[in-house]
Amino acid sequence: MEKIKLFCFPHAGGSSIIFRKWESYLPPHIELCPVELAGRGRRLSEPLYQSINDAVGDIFRIIKPQIQANAYALFGHSMGAVIAYELARRIRKEKIPPPLHLFFSGKEAPHIRKPEKRMFHRYPEQRFKEEVMKLGGTDFDIFSDPKLLDLILPVLKNDFVITETYVYKKPIEPFALDFTLFIGRDDDLSTNDVTGWLEHTRGICTIHYFPGDHFFIHKQTVRVVELIKGQLSSVTKKKPAPGRSFFSTNI
Repeated sequence: MEKIKLFCFPHAGGSSIIFRKWESYLPPHIELCPVELAGRGRRLSEPLYQSINDAVGDIFRIIKPQIQANAYALFGHSMGAVIAYELARRIRKEKIPPPLHLFFSGKEAPHIRKPEKRMFHRYPEQRFKEEVMKLGGTDFDIFSDPKLLDLILPVLKNDFVITETYVYKKPIEPFALDFTLFIGRDDDLSTNDVTGWLEHTRGICTIHYFPGDHFFIHKQTVRVVELIKGQLSSVTKKKPAPGRSFFSTNI
């Protein structure tokens, strides 16, 4: 079976380590490729990104040799979904072979703007911490440890800045690719936020709903990876049929 590289991009404040346990659930023909973003992990000393486009440019430079020589797919959760989407646009612009599939998790469609009141990066530091803790993706111990907090807070705040100030550049140019969306039932995403992704593909868009909030992927890892594995094991390189289909599945 053809080898497929699965490039994964984390949520705000996350590093490549959040995908570490995925590897044990993937078959040999799917190679897990968690991407380390600047300012964290082994790239801790590198400056943080100034924008989503800055991040995409850096990541494109890093993975370009691999995507030119291998079949691959992209997965991103929350901030990572924005990066994966804009990276796919960059790849198309550069006329490089496209991904076999795009997986987006925990994020509204890119052209949909959040209300101003939900712009966390504008909050005073204490309220910012409180709101981030409510989201549930950050270890509570970090906020009680001054040393850890000093390390992670600038990265976390910067990630919120570049994600919340991201503005989609219209017009929408749909991909000739299939999408799979993963959404927590209790996440702060409306039906319109989710189905808005349909405007970005001429292929099949499948939506899976999971129990849980914005960070459902941490408790639903096995099922998420199973769905990715199933999709990539059956995918072909032929173009999708004209039109688009929409499936909604409760997990």
